[in-house]
Amino acid sequence: MFKYVSKNCHTSAASYSAANAIARHGKPFQEGEFLKEAWLACALSLFDDFNNKDKIIQRIKDVPLSRNPMKDRTLKLAENVTDQQKNYINSAPFISLCLDENIDITKSAGLAVFARYCVGNIIKEELIAITSLLTTTKGTDICTTQALNKRKFDALLDEVNSVYNGLIMYNNVRWLNRGNVLQIFVDYLEEIRLFLQNESKTEQYPQLMDIMRLLKLMFFTDLCQHFNELNKKLRGPNKTVIVMMDLIRAFEAKLYVFRNDIITHKKLQVLPKFEKNIKDLDAQEKRNEEKVIDDFISIMDS
Repeated sequence: MFKYVSKNCHTSAASYSAANAIARHGKPFQEGEFLKEAWLACALSLFDDFNNKDKIIQRIKDVPLSRNPMKDRTLKLAENVTDQQKNYINSAPFISLCLDENIDITKSAGLAVFARYCVGNIIKEELIAITSLLTTTKGTDICTTQALNKRKFDALLDEVNSVYNGLIMYNNVRWLNRGNVLQIFVDYLEEIRLFLQNESKTEQYPQLMDIMRLLKLMFFTDLCQHFNELNKKLRGPNKTVIVMMDLIRAFEAKLYVFRNDIITHKKLQVLPKFEKNIKDLDAQEKRNEEKVIDDFISIMDS
């Protein structure tokens, strides 16, 4: 950080150190004034037995820590970090990129880009970009209808004292939340049926009453939850290719354990939604259970 200051400009160097600390802790720029006030309050006692106490206190007073200098220094430090990243990435023999969904406080989807590369013998993993992912819907009538349906559905959930407060939507941007979308949809199934019945739209969605389709939905929901757990383990810092491959192989082995338990012992505990749905069926409807399980086994064996 001292590339921006001359050799003997101690107050300027100190202001860069303060800006760095403020930025690292995510504090607002005006916190610099608080730092100076705290330093001065401590200095009176801390340096009371120093012969040059007055010089030290004056030096603290001279450090530029107001909002604008903090902003300027933070921007310069960020620019320097970006330049270092570019140099490291350009000189690295290999790099790997990870693209992930990022949801801000307004629930807007963004694309987070992470890079992993070597600097000497050290593996670095850095966030290098965040960009918004925009989608458009043409037709104000469609938008209005969707908004109205959402309000009606939310009102229904409130009326029946649901533990959830709304559905979450799945799209190609938010691929990592597929398991959660299915999980909540399945938990909401009775409320969704009630909503469609109130809106006289039940006949438009016969799939929600089709036993075979519902069994496959429950099965797929449980399976996606297991994949979500794997995705979470593969994400995060310090995950080398060797570690990730070990996690994937362990997951594949776990699937085969599931397969054998289902075939040999008829154990369905690893598929809780599917198991619960099976228990709710009558004897005649349970014939569909074998068909779904056979489909799963054929997928595993292919």
